[in-house]
Amino acid sequence: MRKDKQKIIIVLVLVIILNLALFGVYAFVINAIKEKNGGVSAVSVELEGYLNKEGKVSTVKMAIEKTRDLRIRLEKYFVDMDDIPTFTKKIESLGDVSEVESITINGLNQKGNILLLDFSAKGAFGNILYLVQLVENLPFKVNVKKSYINKIKGVKSEGESAQWEGVFSVEIIGFLDDQKNDKN
Repeated sequence: MRKDKQKIIIVLVLVIILNLALFGVYAFVINAIKEKNGGVSAVSVELEGYLNKEGKVSTVKMAIEKTRDLRIRLEKYFVDMDDIPTFTKKIESLGDVSEVESITINGLNQKGNILLLDFSAKGAFGNILYLVQLVENLPFKVNVKKSYINKIKGVKSEGESAQWEGVFSVEIIGFLDDQKNDKN
């Protein structure tokens, strides 16, 4: 019986040692998995941040592409510093449309994003009023600040119409000053 007891004790010790060894291997494997999992989580978070940035950049690029035509149309509603000669020619061409005898640009000034335009026109009363309507209907935000219409010549004969002179001061809101934009 003693031999049986010794065998049982030896088997029991071997089982305990084997269990401790297996527990050690199990703890080692669990620890290795936790370390790898931590590394994978860090890489996953970094990748997710990168994908979010790429997604935002991609979204912005798509929005820029989709709104290109709208932005081009919108830019037509602003007067740029380089477009002032073209703009003044447009105002002068309105004189031809309204059939006033003459239109003169008296002054152009700038106050922030507001272009101040002073002009005068000579012609029939109805034509001068039509000219003001055309200026007000330009594709810009236009405020007529001052308007003076004076009769300068009366009717002397039956086929002749009275001559009127109009002096106007308007604000065009939506002026873009490139020099200010370059400073920023």
